[in-house]
Amino acid sequence: IGNEVANGDGTAHELIYGDSGKKLVRELANASEELTLMMKSVRTGDGTAHDILYGHRGSEILDNLAEVSADLKAISSDVRAGKGTIGALLVDPSIYEDVKRLVGNLERNEILRAFVRYSIRQDDSRPSPSVAPASN
Repeated sequence: IGNEVANGDGTAHELIYGDSGKKLVRELANASEELTLMMKSVRTGDGTAHDILYGHRGSEILDNLAEVSADLKAISSDVRAGKGTIGALLVDPSIYEDVKRLVGNLERNEILRAFVRYSIRQDDSRPSPSVAPASN
């Protein structure tokens, strides 16, 4: 294996004997240095990241996330159980069919259609309200 690494043209040979290994080590050193500087800045700074990790805001944010998570769990549980309008629509197919039938009946109702057309014409014939300039 050692002979194959020393004399071969594979990745191990390139990393040990070629320029790729040197470049990789330099890039890792640079990344490590950047990470060290960033962590020092977070540890000693007064920014948001410092507040979240070392201050009271971190526990406040986690408490809020836990509360939101509990609320979403309760809401999804209620919806699955068919509670509320959304739950009923999702769980009870007869409600969906009733709403579909109602909308179909409304679309076919000549009196309602005439009323909608009349309302649209009335709105179109009204003058647009004037907007007074803001006073300073």
